Amino acid sequence: MAGGGTVSVIEEREQLLRAAIRESDLDDPFDFSSLQGLIRSDRDRQILREETAPKQVVLDLHLGGPGVDGNATSADLLAGFIGRLSVATKAVAKQIAGTSRHSERLLVEGIAPGSVRVVLRIPDDKPEDDVLTHAQAETVDSKALRRVAGLLALASSDEPEPDGSDPLAAAVEGLPIEARDSLRAAARDVLKADWEIDGAVRQWRQPEDRIRVTKRGAEHLRSALSLSVPERTRRTITGTLDGFRRSTGVAYVTPHGEDMRPLAVAVGDPELFHRVATMAAYDDLPVRLTFDEWQAVTADGGVGRVARRLQAIESLGAQDGLPLS
Repeated sequence: MAGGGTVSVIEEREQLLRAAIRESDLDDPFDFSSLQGLIRSDRDRQILREETAPKQVVLDLHLGGPGVDGNATSADLLAGFIGRLSVATKAVAKQIAGTSRHSERLLVEGIAPGSVRVVLRIPDDKPEDDVLTHAQAETVDSKALRRVAGLLALASSDEPEPDGSDPLAAAVEGLPIEARDSLRAAARDVLKADWEIDGAVRQWRQPEDRIRVTKRGAEHLRSALSLSVPERTRRTITGTLDGFRRSTGVAYVTPHGEDMRPLAVAVGDPELFHRVATMAAYDDLPVRLTFDEWQAVTADGGVGRVARRLQAIESLGAQDGLPLS
């Protein structure tokens, strides 16, 4: 997690590289050639991708595993998988927009060799205005695609949560029925096709998030979508953010006055997502979080793990550029 301490030599060089990219005309051969001379490492290439990515979300997937023969895989299963991601994204976009009707916006930019590469993106239909904040410029479709990608990534995460909770159960809670059904079917496609998927979520001037979709993760997603939610408990605590995984949309908070490990809290709402991401950049920033907590119930009536979903967050300490409310 980035903090407010002394800037290291590496961080200073990265800041200078970003400034050089922003001042360059990439369509000018001279500027482009000069810029290429500054790109020396994989990290430099990642920074270039982040600075030049489209304004809206791009989901770049590479399908591999036993279900891919060279650069080929089942057309039927691939078409179904893409279609289900599109339906899920549209359903989440309608939910975010608060409307019952919404035009399908997901584009397939290309299906290419290299395992099997599929690039899905949202069109850039916002004004080219650098004055707008990222949160203001992002469309509901872009927010929806990021949430769908985050669910895929969270389901396949190999890192156990420090508090033993299940943030995926909280992350899928509240999804529209259409999105739940489509994601469940997409997970079934991954299992049937025998795919292992690696990819990235890219967006203009945002950190590039790596994602994986494994067969174990597909099973986890199907299971989470089948859980029922009993009565929830609304909790409010104060503490400090102990990290935030953009790729999965999970925040970690260490409560004040308690000798315990950080709590994992799923962040599903797009506005809360941006707010948490901003606050997580400040070390030791005191915050107040309000979240719902419950123990999910499995399909056979068993008790699952604890799940938490964020409802509100506010900063309790003054930081430059960060409002208190």
